[in-house]
This record gives sequence, C-alpha cells and structure tokens, in this order.
Amino acid sequence: MNDNTPLLRQVIPEWVHCGKISSQAFRPFRKGEMLSTYDGSIITAEEAYFNFTGNPDRRSAGVASVLVSQFKAEGLEIIEDRIPYESHISVSYDIFGTNAREKISRKLANIANARGWAYIPVKS
Repeated sequence: MNDNTPLLRQVIPEWVHCGKISSQAFRPFRKGEMLSTYDGSIITAEEAYFNFTGNPDRRSAGVASVLVSQFKAEGLEIIEDRIPYESHISVSYDIFGTNAREKISRKLANIANARGWAYIPVKS
C-alpha cells in the first residue's frame, strides 16, 4: 500500500442524498472509533462491496474511494490492522474533536463525490 492506494469505503443508503455521498460516510460517530475501509491495492471495489454485503445484516448503496494521501493530508492516521480480514484498513480520527471530524469528513466526501463511485451495484 502506498499514498496512491485508494481506500474503499462502504456507503450505506442513508448516507446518500440526492445521489451524492454525504459526509456521514467519512465520519466516525464517536471519539475513539475508527473509520473502516478496504485496501484498494488488494481488493477491487466490487469485491469489497460483496465482502461487506455478504453479511445479511449489512447494506451498501455502493463503494466510495479516497486515496491514502488524501486521508493523510487531513492529518489522519492510517492503520494497516488487517483485522477482521486481510484487506481491512482503519483510519483514526482520535486526535480531532467533533468539529474537526465533521470538517474533515465533509472534505473527504467532496473528494469521493468528485472521483465518482468506485462501485455501484446493478439494480435488477
């Protein structure tokens, strides 16, 4: 994994507004929580989608992506924990308070929206 690696993020349907990914998709809910992503250098966005939705309790509207360098530019820590699966990467917002987490998540959502969806499931 390097700075140009896309980190893939599942976007639940409630985090999509008027076709755009909301900042909620890139914001941990509480201090101490990490943002869960997939390492795009070892799994495709489509594979990440099916890995996530393989659990019947999980739903995803699709997969967004932001580069490692873009997370790092916001001062976020990238943790290659590889748990609970090999492609898992956590992003820590621990050093930031609520207002900063919200500002950063808005910026990352804007980046993801500019890039476009990495994967959207085909509706049947």
